[in-house]
Amino acid sequence: MSEVKRTSSSSRRQGAIAKATRAQIIANRLSAGSREEVNLLLGSTSRRQTTPLRKVFVRSDDPASPPPMSRIVSTQGRGGAVTLKVYLGLLRRSSKDPYDTQLSSRRWARLLDLNDPAMLGARRVSDAISRLADLNLVSVEKVRGGPSKVTLLREDGTGEPYQPPGARYKNKPVERYFQLPDDLWNGYIQALSGPALAMLLVLSAEPASSGDGTWWSVERFPEWYGLSASMRAKGTSELQEVKLLRVDKRMVDRPRGGTNDDWDRVRNVYRLLNPAANPPRKKGDLTRSRLKALDLKAAGQ
Repeated sequence: MSEVKRTSSSSRRQGAIAKATRAQIIANRLSAGSREEVNLLLGSTSRRQTTPLRKVFVRSDDPASPPPMSRIVSTQGRGGAVTLKVYLGLLRRSSKDPYDTQLSSRRWARLLDLNDPAMLGARRVSDAISRLADLNLVSVEKVRGGPSKVTLLREDGTGEPYQPPGARYKNKPVERYFQLPDDLWNGYIQALSGPALAMLLVLSAEPASSGDGTWWSVERFPEWYGLSASMRAKGTSELQEVKLLRVDKRMVDRPRGGTNDDWDRVRNVYRLLNPAANPPRKKGDLTRSRLKALDLKAAGQ
């Protein structure tokens, strides 16, 4: 699998050119087989340009119960990148009732542009699907003479049947979810490491990430997302390198009764860019400010 490389510029003009062609450069790194599988994946469901994903997959308000994503990227070798990518592919592909798919491990390996897709890559995909089954994110049914049938379960890892987020179900509250843009499959998802992909999902789940920016309390971040400070730093750094993220330093308002030293406090504010930016809000969606208020209320702030 290809590594993300830093692109340097010797002038402002060269930097502008690099930024304008970044998506094309990354897409061109895909093998012909991977590009073919990407086209099949994105064409599998008409009129869709995003993948909906419940926020509970990424964030938990109970420190004793880490979210499923953190269990994938924090406990498996190589950061669980292949497992996370296969899961995102399953969510994109299995979008209609009964929310299942039969695709060979070899083809999944081609989609992710893994080395040796027929053997080693296919084995890594099979291991990833087994891991997802262990986490109660999918169920797997062996099919004689063909690929196993993989059926989605709820993103919270409870093992309950999957239903698409966003709809109102009887006697159930509306659940928070976010949308992952299809354009990220054109080379970005394939190239990103586990920490970078995890941080991409964390930022995508935060409504302000595509607007003015979002930030976290250093203390609350590991409680909510189950990710270490080093994984957060590594992931955000890589997202910046490929121009999917902008990080700004902003002064923190001085607390009432504070000293002059408090003016020197700053926080990192994160904003997604380019293909990673969340899709425009549709009529009927909750506003970013309302979603942020719900998050703060759930966190007891």
